[in-house]
Amino acid sequence: MEFTGIYIYIDGCDLDEVGDSIVFELQKWVSSNKINARVINDKFEKTPDMEPDDYPDWNLGLNLDNSKNLSKELSLIIPFMNNVAVKHKRDFVLGYYDSETNISEDIEYFGYERKKNTTDIENSVREFLCI
Repeated sequence: MEFTGIYIYIDGCDLDEVGDSIVFELQKWVSSNKINARVINDKFEKTPDMEPDDYPDWNLGLNLDNSKNLSKELSLIIPFMNNVAVKHKRDFVLGYYDSETNISEDIEYFGYERKKNTTDIENSVREFLCI
């Protein structure tokens, strides 16, 4: 399967109370583990069609490029991200993206409410992406 990279983002946009803490944890972990990942913290503006109680989209998590080390990196990242999810009572969504075709697809959800064995998540993602 051809793809540019994978994303692991928090599933949801109501992150005002935990966003800064999660960004700090991700930045610290990425820099100390020398992983080929980028911390993503893109909070979008509210649009006029949104209700007062609606939250704007917020992409918060990690992007990883497709590389020969991706399979190995997943073995490190998924358990860490699962711990972050449980600590902050959130779930993550993991998917792939292809910048040439502008296609992205969610593959797995895991974390606080969606409790899964991290090895099962890794295997599922590897099988789906053929890595």
